[in-house]
Amino acid sequence: MALIKIISYFIVGGRSNEGSPLITFPDHNNFHLLSDIDYQRLIQYIVGVTSLQDADLGFHLIIDRRKDKWASVKTVLAKISCYFPGIVQCVYVLRPGNFLQKAISEVSSKFFKDDFRFKMIVCAQIEELHQFIHTSQLTIDLAGSLFYSHHEWIQQRI
Repeated sequence: MALIKIISYFIVGGRSNEGSPLITFPDHNNFHLLSDIDYQRLIQYIVGVTSLQDADLGFHLIIDRRKDKWASVKTVLAKISCYFPGIVQCVYVLRPGNFLQKAISEVSSKFFKDDFRFKMIVCAQIEELHQFIHTSQLTIDLAGSLFYSHHEWIQQRI
């Protein structure tokens, strides 16, 4: 039951400019409450929702941490690197917005970008993300126009 509550903070939908499925890790998450095994199960479930044909294209991930700390970005990236069961084409990181966290992210991201097996693009502002993903493929919380209702998503899964 705890996983279902945490799934509500995952948003699945939209496509990258290349047609790959998007998975968004929203800013208001509960991932720190998950053990590594539960995190792995959750990621496998979310990836399993997509068709095999779409999964073969690889995924584009959006990590929204505008209200968080840079350390949480590193944690999510490490978990994705270890546990993501599909191909990750690109990860877009919306970095933390407060002044100190911005400074830390600017320096830190340069040092560990090469530590992962996927391309990583760090965006200082939401408008930078729009250069890579059309707003029609993003939800309102990412300044897009894609409608998303978690209640409807859960009903479809049931």
